[in-house]
Amino acid sequence: MNRLFVLFFITLFNISLIWSQDYVRVIARPGENAESLLNWYKLHEYQCNYEQFYELNKLKPDAKLKHNTAYLLPLRLYRYNGKSIRTTISDEDINKALRIKAYNEQMLEIGLMKTNFVLNRALWVPIHELKCPGGKIIKPIMTTPPVVIMPVPLPTPTPVPTPAPITKPPGKQYAIFGKNQTIEIKSDKLKGAVYYIVSGHGGPDTGAIGIRENKDLCEDEYAYDVSLRMAKNLLEQGATVYMITRDNNDGIREGRYLPCDYDEVCWPNKRIPRGQKSRLIQRASAINKLYEIHKSRNAKLQRTLMIHIDSRSKSNQTDVFFYHHPASPAGRVVANQLQKTIKAQYQKHQPNRGYKGTVTARDLHMLRETKPTAVYIELGNIRHARDQQRFVISKNRQAVANWLVDGLYADYLKVK
Repeated sequence: MNRLFVLFFITLFNISLIWSQDYVRVIARPGENAESLLNWYKLHEYQCNYEQFYELNKLKPDAKLKHNTAYLLPLRLYRYNGKSIRTTISDEDINKALRIKAYNEQMLEIGLMKTNFVLNRALWVPIHELKCPGGKIIKPIMTTPPVVIMPVPLPTPTPVPTPAPITKPPGKQYAIFGKNQTIEIKSDKLKGAVYYIVSGHGGPDTGAIGIRENKDLCEDEYAYDVSLRMAKNLLEQGATVYMITRDNNDGIREGRYLPCDYDEVCWPNKRIPRGQKSRLIQRASAINKLYEIHKSRNAKLQRTLMIHIDSRSKSNQTDVFFYHHPASPAGRVVANQLQKTIKAQYQKHQPNRGYKGTVTARDLHMLRETKPTAVYIELGNIRHARDQQRFVISKNRQAVANWLVDGLYADYLKVK
């Protein structure tokens, strides 16, 4: 077989992927280990894939992977001959060829391959098809998904999750908010309102990264903390809240520097794909299914809120600003109300500072494809030193969450 030497680099949906000689090579992210890395590429159920991974990379079993370091995967890279998989790999086993074809199609579907192997002549062949007898699974790994305790509403054991009743008992603790966080129903002033909070990025995508005191500031971590604080406030006022992006071990945190990780999931407990488009489709689908359930129950109001932090030039200071879809008058009304509330809070607490947050129409996927009225919220510029104070200081994160919830209550009163 002719070897394919390194000729180019491919960056695919925030994954640095390198084709190097006979094996596919990938860049490890912080917190990844051999099992999680192989799991992304559907290679984790075969013992021989682990053995080959350790051998190729000269690692001891269960060794920790280094951040931003390239590792060879147990994926042989063949130059497809344009005729058939069997003649390409010199193996007449038709069932094996069909499995390899299905594997490549799966990698294309979830966004880990950019082009069909027939078009670019790059065929991926898992080592377990070559070295495991009959491709037999001899080391099942992660046969069940990790257990995640849902906040609200709690899932039922039925195949299609059905939300629990809207009101919740006082003094309830939900693991997603952290050990020391208690939800106490303080009022029912948001009764009948349903909110879908989508913290930006997550899973394999950290989003934008800023630097402060030589520490990385990952967009998804700070957006998630503000989102959790918003969710808690809304629940305490009698609303039903879904955290669409979820992290089972990162509750509300008080630190200035929140560690970057990659273990977030999508409601109810789905692994977040690496491909950006796949991630957006997954989130919109989760929201739309829940929307139909609550619509059938005559929910008084439903809103989708996307929480992000922008990345611009270090010299570009921005205030909290908002997007709505051009074809959504209701989205524009909600965005304007949130902006009005934030502006009033700045005038109250910092009258000499001024506030220049904007409301703009943008045709973004999550604004376009989610059924509830949606608003996209940018908390600031993650690279600007003053903007960083808005989310690095935990009291400021709470203040922003409080103000946004105040704006949502004003929006609720208009509907009521």
